[in-house]
Amino acid sequence: MNEGILLPETFINIDNIQVDSYFPMELKTDGTSLVIALLMICYKNNPYRFEYMAIRKTPIDVFSEPIHYGVKDNLVLKDICQDILKRFNGSFGSIYIQMTDNQTGQKIGISFWQEPAQERSFSIVYHTEVENGTKLHGFINQVYTAFLIQQEKLMQKLELPDEQIA
Repeated sequence: MNEGILLPETFINIDNIQVDSYFPMELKTDGTSLVIALLMICYKNNPYRFEYMAIRKTPIDVFSEPIHYGVKDNLVLKDICQDILKRFNGSFGSIYIQMTDNQTGQKIGISFWQEPAQERSFSIVYHTEVENGTKLHGFINQVYTAFLIQQEKLMQKLELPDEQIA
């Protein structure tokens, strides 16, 4: 288990738009990005309101129709796994989540990248005019710590053989 705080390994700021990228080792395990994405959406006392989640077959094919979820109550891990199995033969390339800050109304975007497997990561995009990153980074670390504590139990909930979901 990683005992440290999860910090962005790379970051870019262009015209007050910040992109922070994280490369936790745990993402190398198939299905982890989906579990962490759902934790970010459903985390108790979440300072961000869920808008939608989109899952794509390949990360670069932005013109293909993603699996789209817009209702938080419909985000059931087993159902999402079955949707991925049916639509994409069990593997996906990226997950995108859009949420809104409950206090400021500012939108944030979170993308999980699955390919290549040895470089799996996630990136968070936000406007620096409204968000200085402190609250967002604190939230990311709370979710990451919760994942690490419950990792084995959460990963068992996928209940699909490794070769069926990546």
